[in-house]
Amino acid sequence: MAVAWVVIVVSFGLIMDVAYANRFLPGTSVQGHDLSGMTPAQAELVLDRMQADISVDITLDGVTTHATGAELGVTVDRQQILSSLQQQSQKPFWILRLNQSPTTDLSVTIDPDQFNTWLDSTYSGQLVAPVNAGLVYDADTSQFVTTAASSGVGVDATDIEAITATLDAQAGKGSFTLTPTDIAPQISDDQAKTAADWINQRLTTTCSLDYNGSTVYSLTPADIASMASITPGNTGLTVTFDSQKIQSFIQQTLQPSLNTAPVNQDLLTDASGAPVGVARSGANGRSLADTDWLDSSIAQCLTSDNAAPINLSFTDIPFSTQSTVTLTPTSSAVQTQLTYLLAHVTDYNTAEWGDYNPAGGDCANFASQGLYERGIPMDLTWYSLGPRSASSAWTFAPSMDAWMKSKGWTRLSLDQLDQLKLGDIGVFDWNLDGRADHIMTVSRIDDTPNGVDVYFASHNDDGAYRNLTDVITKDHPGANAWFYSVP
Repeated sequence: MAVAWVVIVVSFGLIMDVAYANRFLPGTSVQGHDLSGMTPAQAELVLDRMQADISVDITLDGVTTHATGAELGVTVDRQQILSSLQQQSQKPFWILRLNQSPTTDLSVTIDPDQFNTWLDSTYSGQLVAPVNAGLVYDADTSQFVTTAASSGVGVDATDIEAITATLDAQAGKGSFTLTPTDIAPQISDDQAKTAADWINQRLTTTCSLDYNGSTVYSLTPADIASMASITPGNTGLTVTFDSQKIQSFIQQTLQPSLNTAPVNQDLLTDASGAPVGVARSGANGRSLADTDWLDSSIAQCLTSDNAAPINLSFTDIPFSTQSTVTLTPTSSAVQTQLTYLLAHVTDYNTAEWGDYNPAGGDCANFASQGLYERGIPMDLTWYSLGPRSASSAWTFAPSMDAWMKSKGWTRLSLDQLDQLKLGDIGVFDWNLDGRADHIMTVSRIDDTPNGVDVYFASHNDDGAYRNLTDVITKDHPGANAWFYSVP
């Protein structure tokens, strides 16, 4: 008879094991909510309802406010609860578990940021968030400087832990009286200074990018700062060089600086179309090649105490086009002036007029030669007696500027480029002190959809075709210029 009962009990236990496979056993509950026979998915719906029912009363400075769990950032930890119940339900041989019904308390977590945001909006003016010390880059000093930390007033982590424990034990219900306390910043001034000292030392790193044995780019402190990533954490500020920021520097700063487009060759022709010279020589362009490795090389350079130059490679882009520029001066005198200047841009006519570069510059001497060839007569102020004897108005930019002004020639500004003519004279002030530093002759004028492009023939920086925009934005950024309309 005893054997028969054993067989019955074992068989019944095995049947119940099969029946409750992947389901919670009879008597399974969470804070009085019965989950008997439910699958984990069904039980999760019950936990969702329990989360929706969470109710909290908060009293702060004598004022009580009711809030839901959703408002306070309270979340039922479904995974933890279900995992605990499933482990209890999986003990072998069901019959031995009749008096061991799986149970567990509610398990919740609270998002401290959302909790404090609710407190701040509900009890406005009574809570102040602490301010962490930080780092910002000062472009004027090329240094990272610290921003000061300050304490706040609020609810600390201990209060949030107590609320969590009470909600767990009381099925998501509770009333709490909170007393605001001083909340220290997570990141102190000393921690910020430690990070600043490290990154400022890195800003002095010499990282040069070389090509064919010559440095083509050196990282500036601003470049290095743009690649730094500052991350707050429990132990302070962590400063690293972020791969994505390095790649952004390569694409947005380095490549535009080093890559060059091919330059078309421009032939200079006279009014009949006959070539009289090369206005602009063709030049190949180049593009950085094999940049996939460059970010890691830059990161290594920035963190190394003995940084080696980074050798770059380029892909050449050959120029393949040729265009012509036809001069159409208003008179044969201007044609004579320009033909002379273009013939002597690099082949100085020193035998007749000398070369004043050793004395500070030949720009005024060259422009004066062009005016003389045009037919402007010498006078007692503006003259040359040969290669070794000339007046200051002939050879010195400020004096020539004053002479042209005394002639009564119309002076034009940068806003009046549309009134310029071939053969007019440009005067340039590099340092904005109102004094002429350089003089050139207008050798080409192009009408474009964006306005007038003006080019000059020049000595010192010898060129038949120097672009006005390049001169005052790239060669001499921020320079001023004015012009004399030669009659």
